[in-house]
Amino acid sequence: MLHHLRLQIVALLLAASAPVVAEPNAWDDWVRDNSPHGFDVTPDGTIWINLYEPGEPDDFAVRAGDLRDARQKGSPFIRFWVRGFHLKNKEVAYRESKTFLQISCNEQKIRRILRVTYDASGKQFSKEEMEASDSIIVPGTYAAEMHRLFCQVPR
Repeated sequence: MLHHLRLQIVALLLAASAPVVAEPNAWDDWVRDNSPHGFDVTPDGTIWINLYEPGEPDDFAVRAGDLRDARQKGSPFIRFWVRGFHLKNKEVAYRESKTFLQISCNEQKIRRILRVTYDASGKQFSKEEMEASDSIIVPGTYAAEMHRLFCQVPR
């Protein structure tokens, strides 16, 4: 009887000491594969894909779920969130912004629907409804990079 108990204890100890192997996760793999400049995860669990290498006065990122959904659906009209960190930009009074945008892929136009800004402590600084009409996307701008990500990258 004692021998059987020892075998069970040894078996449990061996099982507990076995190396842990991470299970493949398609979502994690997708995020890594589509984040050439890295990504951030906010405390609420939202994953933000950086538009450019972090470190500029204004760092912008798109919500990963919005990007994945847009690429899967292939819609010519895409709505998504952009988060901006403005920690190094002393010209603005807020430190973070979240903007809800819509892109017309075929017409190469963008519309800012809503922008909310936050102070350094995370409290809402301002909230404003934005443009009532679309603007043409200018080459070399953040909007052009968003258009490339959401509309031109092969789905």
